[in-house]
Amino acid sequence: MKRINELFTNINKLNQEFISFWVDVCNIESPTECKAGVDAVGEYFINYAKKQGFDIEIFEQTISGNCVCITMNKENPNKPITLSGHIDTVHPVGSFGNPAVKTEGDYIYGPGVTDCKGGTVAAMMAMNALKAIGFKKRPIRLLLQSDEEVNSMLSSKQTINYICN
Repeated sequence: MKRINELFTNINKLNQEFISFWVDVCNIESPTECKAGVDAVGEYFINYAKKQGFDIEIFEQTISGNCVCITMNKENPNKPITLSGHIDTVHPVGSFGNPAVKTEGDYIYGPGVTDCKGGTVAAMMAMNALKAIGFKKRPIRLLLQSDEEVNSMLSSKQTINYICN
């Protein structure tokens, strides 16, 4: 129970940092067909993960955005815990104005806020909180898919196959 309380204490400490992370990521407009935008979201995660000392693997694509795998405790031989989400959106660039994200009190509105950038940010926050309490029992990896909104058609299903392996 003490360990769980420590985890939630760390999550509370990270709350403001990850609200900013969430807004930043959602302000990077990334409709599926905009490889530059999807890759920019992936790079945002990569840059943060590198600062945490996490391992990075990039599955490069020519048409769709690159898939990214971020792993904590990669050296651990146990089966990994895998978290996954997508970083592309369906909305054309500019659909939400500039900036794309609006906040009103405790509410955040914009492309990808809940589907699915919000989930990927929450996963990164969980990894950060687990690292802070010294979790080492298993690897944890976060897989960021890049063309989910079009059923992986831009990558000819390569991205979905990558995250399924």
